[in-house]
Amino acid sequence: MESPNSAVAGRRRQWPGAVLVIDDESLIRESTVALLRHVGADCLAVATADEALALLETEDRIKFVIHDYYLPETDPAVSIERIRATRHDVTLIGTSGTCNRDEFAAMGVHRFLPKPWRLGELLRQLSDAEEDAPIAERPGRRAMAISGICP
Repeated sequence: MESPNSAVAGRRRQWPGAVLVIDDESLIRESTVALLRHVGADCLAVATADEALALLETEDRIKFVIHDYYLPETDPAVSIERIRATRHDVTLIGTSGTCNRDEFAAMGVHRFLPKPWRLGELLRQLSDAEEDAPIAERPGRRAMAISGICP
């Protein structure tokens, strides 16, 4: 198993923007924030899509959104649509404990991080998203390949 120390060795760096984690499980939110801050990322976390939208309206520093598929009282397609309407410039990464990669792809979210993930996998998704976002998130451009493998 990958330890947090081995996963972050040599990976502390400047990130181009903050990461917003949307997950209803407090342990996942807290651990993700702690891990990402440990590698130098500015990270925020909320439990609901409405909280995420409120932050996205006021926090221009957010460049990445990690969106859990199953949030209470939330249709993920509506949530993703509202996020894009509010901030078309953020890069979305879907995550789920079940394989919802295809569902996210149908919503135009072409990055997927299956739970449980390791820190190295999360960092790889963010790094790849950082490289791809300026091209892939523009309307009319070809979508990037779906990342993440479901068991």
